[in-house]
Amino acid sequence: MAQLHIKGRILQLLEERGPLWDYEIFELIAAEYGEVEGQYWYDTLRLVLADLYSSGLTKSIEEKLDAGKSFGVEKILFRFDLTNFGRERMRHTGLSTGRRQEVAA
Repeated sequence: MAQLHIKGRILQLLEERGPLWDYEIFELIAAEYGEVEGQYWYDTLRLVLADLYSSGLTKSIEEKLDAGKSFGVEKILFRFDLTNFGRERMRHTGLSTGRRQEVAA
């Protein structure tokens, strides 16, 4: 069976686990997708997260500076969660796992 596309899996992780930091998302995705490792993929996933954010599917609920969690380069880290619109789109597209019911404000 083919793996789900990474954008869809990120949305599912946020639905199942609640808010996650971008580096936590990277670690979870890297553990599930063997080809995802290193700085290239970390930067690619940051772009994917920016895309999900700009399309209104996710929102940033917290930000902080931290060099230790972003491969030693000081960056702004973001903690993401789903928006109500993101949950609705997941239900419409069949991505929703239904494992987390509460909706973040």
